[in-house]
Amino acid sequence: MYEYKYIDIDSKSGIGKADMIEEIKKTIDIEAKNGWRLSQILPVPNEKFGVYAVKGYTVIFEKLI
Repeated sequence: MYEYKYIDIDSKSGIGKADMIEEIKKTIDIEAKNGWRLSQILPVPNEKFGVYAVKGYTVIFEKLI
């Protein structure tokens, strides 16, 4: 059985796309050091600008319990 952890990284904080990718990489490194394994990264659509506009990402980690 696995435990899951969800971390939202969005552009509301004023960071750009390149900065969001760097934030995701940093988050993956931090959580890996804490024993979490990356499971999936899901884009969160921005409904104001259409289906293909991304307002952020949900990074999903898993850990065996």
